[in-house]
Amino acid sequence: MDITYIHSQVGLQKISIPIVKFKGSKPGKTLCLTGGVHGNEVFGMVFLNEFIEYAKLLSLETNLAGEIIVIPVLNTLGARFLERNCGDNALNRSFKLKNQNPELRDLFSKLEKQVFSKVDYLIDFHDSGKQLMLMPHARLDAQNPKAMDLLKAYGSDFAYLRKPKTGMLSDFLNKRYEIPVITVESGGKQVANREHLDTALNGVMQTLRYYKMYPGVCHLKKANVLQARVAVKSRVTGILKFHVALGASIKKGQLLASVINPRTLKQTQFHSIMDGWVLGRLESSMAVKGEKFMHLVGAKPLEESLDFKKEVATNRRFKLVKIKM
Repeated sequence: MDITYIHSQVGLQKISIPIVKFKGSKPGKTLCLTGGVHGNEVFGMVFLNEFIEYAKLLSLETNLAGEIIVIPVLNTLGARFLERNCGDNALNRSFKLKNQNPELRDLFSKLEKQVFSKVDYLIDFHDSGKQLMLMPHARLDAQNPKAMDLLKAYGSDFAYLRKPKTGMLSDFLNKRYEIPVITVESGGKQVANREHLDTALNGVMQTLRYYKMYPGVCHLKKANVLQARVAVKSRVTGILKFHVALGASIKKGQLLASVINPRTLKQTQFHSIMDGWVLGRLESSMAVKGEKFMHLVGAKPLEESLDFKKEVATNRRFKLVKIKM
């Protein structure tokens, strides 16, 4: 294992970004793992620090073909204060081919030279950055065959197929270097759930096996594609009690949650209007009137047709439907 640092300056702030490299004993592909693009999203930071310790314990380099580059936190300035942005800059909207933010130009230049120009695949770990906890799922460009192949390698149960916005790391890497990227969303509320961490580790090890970077059997599975998303709003303020877990499969009419008025003890129940899954849950013991405390999502098995990919790339199939329940 080798640790180096990228030193740069954003505004008046000096920053250092750790770069951890695991060099295999045999030639092969290069996989990059990144976290902390948003400084208030801790899942990637926690997971990648755990992955580094796991790789050391496993002596992973001994049987590794190729190289793994780990950047546990890209936005060290934001992470210092648990803030989303890098100073005054929205980092994950600033990776651009042209008209790059002058404050970030030196940082991007060093990242490109030392990391991105050497990478074959990249997995970027995120969470909601809010009170809402998200079930693990991957986000990627449906029109990018290499990204779809990376999704297959990682083996996520759920995928949101989208067209990345200009300035996103995934959009920049595809346009500049044709590097496929999947963004893994998992959790939130500055909490790294143990089950989610294990799921991410399994995904990374699956990816290494799929690309022949590490020995072992790769168990392939098809993702379910996320579709219509419904936000559940509370009609009252009170004690929030959930009856379904995050990521649970649900049926239309199923009891999802109850909100109890602490003064009258009256219960208001919320039932599902659809078949699907619990995409997100507010991790709080109280619900506020008008607040979205749960997100539901429809999904169906991944389709391979070009028409389907074009349709989901426009985000039409994942539109938030605002419905009071």
